[in-house]
Amino acid sequence: MQQAVFLVFTHPASSDVEDEFNRWYDDVHLPEVSRVPGFVSARRFQLSPAQRSASVLPRAPYLAIYELEGESIGEILPEFGRRSESGLISQSDLVAGGELAPTAVVYEARSPRSE
Repeated sequence: MQQAVFLVFTHPASSDVEDEFNRWYDDVHLPEVSRVPGFVSARRFQLSPAQRSASVLPRAPYLAIYELEGESIGEILPEFGRRSESGLISQSDLVAGGELAPTAVVYEARSPRSE
């Protein structure tokens, strides 16, 4: 069984819609993504004020961490893509686009070294 984390860094479209962005993300988007087979958990974080002055990339104010588990991580992500394209996972104009569009990366769990 393979395990991975899917990290998604996001920005609201503007500070004027930040509360609405967070409601949509928490109440609509996370539950939709969580229904994709292989997505076993979802959790969101906000950048700590202590970190804001440091030089880190990306400097997105929000991070979603999805835990993935399945026979093949390579089969989970295409299903996520199909659901996004078909509208089963909604998109919103509350999410920034352009240079601030979401950034997503996947990290697979490392197997422990055998001795």
